[in-house]
Amino acid sequence: SISEHALNLNEEILVKNLELQGLNLALERQIRKRTEDLWKSEENYKSLMRMSPEPIAVILLDSRIHSANQAGLKVLGLESIDEIQKANLSSYLTDSKKSWDKIIWMLEKEGSVSGLELELTRPDGSKVIGLLHARFADLMPGKCVEVVLKDITEKRQMEQAVKDAQTELEF
Repeated sequence: SISEHALNLNEEILVKNLELQGLNLALERQIRKRTEDLWKSEENYKSLMRMSPEPIAVILLDSRIHSANQAGLKVLGLESIDEIQKANLSSYLTDSKKSWDKIIWMLEKEGSVSGLELELTRPDGSKVIGLLHARFADLMPGKCVEVVLKDITEKRQMEQAVKDAQTELEF
């Protein structure tokens, strides 16, 4: 009979609908959990970046600085996050565009850069010598370069002072 068949179809639809609602609920819970995990991971990353005594920055491929920690601001001679987001790393590099292109080339070739010595010029004209460690990363702005810079300016100045003293002793 047709009414019995319709009743069976309605019952099947109801059962399938309940199954679908259950799956939808499970999916929503999974999405919520993964979103919370991602937020925690991002917070851990930001926390590590903030507390590091070494300058750390996220640089876009065109060399614009996306973000940096307090040590990164200091090494570049900047005061605020607003200043950093208007900055371009190439403009600080003594060899400017050539050095940034070399870093990108090395990253593409090797996958990372470790201990590349660079000279930076701050807005006030003072120089900073640093050892660059970098790698590509896929973060919120897209593909970018994570950079850690070890400031070795004082070490190089001391080495130069020792050389100068030795030269004076020879005369």
